[in-house]
Amino acid sequence: MTVLSTLIIKPVNGRQADAVAQIKQYAQVALDSGANNAVATRVLTGPNVGTLQMRMFTDDLEHLGEVAGRMYSSDFYAASTSDSSPSGEVVNIIRSSLAYRAKPDGSAGADTTVGNVVALQVHPGRGEELANRLIRLADAWAEVGASQAHVTSAISGTAGPHMFISSYFTDYAALNTAWNGLQDTPIWQSIRTSTSPAGTIIGNFHMGRL
Repeated sequence: MTVLSTLIIKPVNGRQADAVAQIKQYAQVALDSGANNAVATRVLTGPNVGTLQMRMFTDDLEHLGEVAGRMYSSDFYAASTSDSSPSGEVVNIIRSSLAYRAKPDGSAGADTTVGNVVALQVHPGRGEELANRLIRLADAWAEVGASQAHVTSAISGTAGPHMFISSYFTDYAALNTAWNGLQDTPIWQSIRTSTSPAGTIIGNFHMGRL
């Protein structure tokens, strides 16, 4: 069970540059601590615009525990927790399991600069249905130009069951091409015309890689 952990930081007003440097360092410490991958991003749209995220992948919860333990014992973490004037406030840590990953043939999926994330609250008894719809949507994103797309299901950090679909692009031109292409896919038409949704969208935003 691959686990995605998302650390969310709200920068202090006037300390954006310091907060960006800090979130980048969080990503590096995660990698140094054994995470499979870690990326620092800035939220570009939506109600939480300007917040910073560090998204890291681990093999499973056991591996996550090992990585987190090393991070908490690092000099960087000790210094950041003892800072009397921090550049940002940790507002949430969301941990979710990777349910599905879609990636076009030949795509390494690493050279990405912009992402699109949709968060949904699962309707009671509709979890499997929502997962299937999001998996089809992830495949559609990959078919129309995303470098990769993945579906995750919250383990902790949310009030109730939530699922997320994240799609990644090399640049805004690729996002534009993919968005235009997505409109004509069967799964998008099905979602747009559905009168019985399996989930409610609670968040939809773009993020840029730092």
